[in-house]
Amino acid sequence: SINYVFAEDIKITTNINKNEYFIADKILVEYHIDKSDDYKIILPQLPTFLGTCELVNVKYDSLLSSLFLEVISFETGRITLPPITFVFEEKGTDRIFTRTSEPLFFQVNEIEIDTSASLKEISDEFLQETKFNLIIVVILTLVLLFLSIYKFYISYKIKE
Repeated sequence: SINYVFAEDIKITTNINKNEYFIADKILVEYHIDKSDDYKIILPQLPTFLGTCELVNVKYDSLLSSLFLEVISFETGRITLPPITFVFEEKGTDRIFTRTSEPLFFQVNEIEIDTSASLKEISDEFLQETKFNLIIVVILTLVLLFLSIYKFYISYKIKE
């Protein structure tokens, strides 16, 4: 989903890499700011929550002239990331003005979980996997111990 805001010499492009996510997925949003060198961007102070999405990480890449947000939605359905207002200062003047991005829309779906399985069945499977891993570790340890004893025995026998 790509949106544009046109104003004077500034264009803000909002982009996400797909339109559907699962609940608790990290969603990377890019706000690319196409501006002339006559303007300096003053980065917005963002709240912890943008609509129903929690803001996890913010990074501004000055080489790309892009603000990257990493957000997570713990709600499902059609999610709206609200517009963000950017402040710009015209270099060499006291002129300050704002530009606002367009809202961003995407779908967040539930993760399919087998609710018919009881907690005991799930924990039994986990314990079986853990026991199997433990048996492998014990066998490998015994083999290494045997090889060490054998090597020591051979080196002792060669000395005699």
